[in-house]
Amino acid sequence: LVFLVKKETIPVTLENAYRDRYLHLFGSFISLKGKNTTAREVEHILSAVYALGIDDLVIELLDGVSPTTDNCAAEFFCALREVREQSSKKEFWVYKPNAETSVESPKRGKLDSLTVKPSKEFVVSYYAYYPHKVVGPQIYRFEVNEDTYKNDIMQARSPAFIPDGIFNIAFWYLIKHGLIGINERNYLLISSKEAEQYTNPDEFGVMYKGQEFVRHKVLDALGALALTGRHFKNAEFNFFMTGHEFDLYALKELMNKGVFVVSN
Repeated sequence: LVFLVKKETIPVTLENAYRDRYLHLFGSFISLKGKNTTAREVEHILSAVYALGIDDLVIELLDGVSPTTDNCAAEFFCALREVREQSSKKEFWVYKPNAETSVESPKRGKLDSLTVKPSKEFVVSYYAYYPHKVVGPQIYRFEVNEDTYKNDIMQARSPAFIPDGIFNIAFWYLIKHGLIGINERNYLLISSKEAEQYTNPDEFGVMYKGQEFVRHKVLDALGALALTGRHFKNAEFNFFMTGHEFDLYALKELMNKGVFVVSN
């Protein structure tokens, strides 16, 4: 699984991944560093690739940036689902009994944590909390399956915390720098802690019965897990108030500790 940018091949690995804020007013994303170039904003397309079980793919980015589309990962998922091929030979990460399975943030005052426990299925659970009335506490447990991903995850959009009155300025700035896919159709716009509804126009309002925020966090977590190179068996990942930087840190810690072994 690799990205191709300006004729350079960049492997999809945890070692190449980092949290990136390049030209971004709304938050951060995951990028992959090559020797001479970079593949940027890769977590959404990798989430769709991972949900489909694809582990042999070349993704060419002409300008080095993954497209930002309406409905987040939906277009990637639907396009790839039509063209993929299945193989009977596949390796998985399998949970190693009695392994050390909890990682907490190394930063003082941060509550981010990731815990892994045995499970009959491959599960990703996420607990989110923001002191914004429109978000508050949200939790979602997802058994990784491509059909449920299609129905329950793939359209969950990224949140954008941006004050009232500067939307037009922000979008103008992004368009000026070539990031034309970022708009009110594909971001959950949050204007303040006291706002009781998202700032998106009614036709682009919140999806998934108000759980779009936390489901996007699950989508992002799947994009990070794709960097491990394999799917998992008999493991449940519990992400607690995490972001891209911590997700990458925690997964590297778990893999370095030998929490998982390879199995057919």
